Amino acid sequence: ETDAIVKVTEYFENYEFAKARKEAELFFWHIFCDNYLEMVKQRLYNRDNYSEDEVRAAQYCLYHGLLAVLKILAPIMPYITEEIYSHYFRDKEGTKSIHASSWPHAEDWWKNEDVLHGGDLAVEIISAIRQYKNRNRMPLNAELEELVLPESIKARMAEFEQAIRDTMKIKNIAYQKEISNPDAVANFENAEINMLLR
Repeated sequence: ETDAIVKVTEYFENYEFAKARKEAELFFWHIFCDNYLEMVKQRLYNRDNYSEDEVRAAQYCLYHGLLAVLKILAPIMPYITEEIYSHYFRDKEGTKSIHASSWPHAEDWWKNEDVLHGGDLAVEIISAIRQYKNRNRMPLNAELEELVLPESIKARMAEFEQAIRDTMKIKNIAYQKEISNPDAVANFENAEINMLLR
């Protein structure tokens, strides 16, 4: 979200409206909808697997993420953003119109590089598993016994393991130094994270 807010703001300030729209839509459809919503919905629907703090964190991020998206889309799509804002945010935010509300800004505490990099890796892993299931004509909710990842990313994945398991229906995540079964490896653009699916 941080990068999207910064980029869209810069594009608007430079009167590059087409680029602002493209960046805002890219973030909304491909980051927020395709990835974040899929990763976080288990926290909301299967709360027994998560702590109360994890559930609240998901709710907080959904609320503020959607509000930020509406605000960066408001100059481009004024009517629908106003309608959504009036139904879900106006009473809580205390501003009568989205067009009178403050422009979103990236908070400094959002810029934890380790967490951001871990999140990016988790998104790549989920995307690769989706591709694997599609190639093998498996439904996306088909269970997999095990996902094996390189030991080198274990520390960064600790915070995201449950989300990966729940999103892609994986019973177990394991780590090993070398992954050497080429028939079962999903190929990543990022060579750092070859993986084995069983």
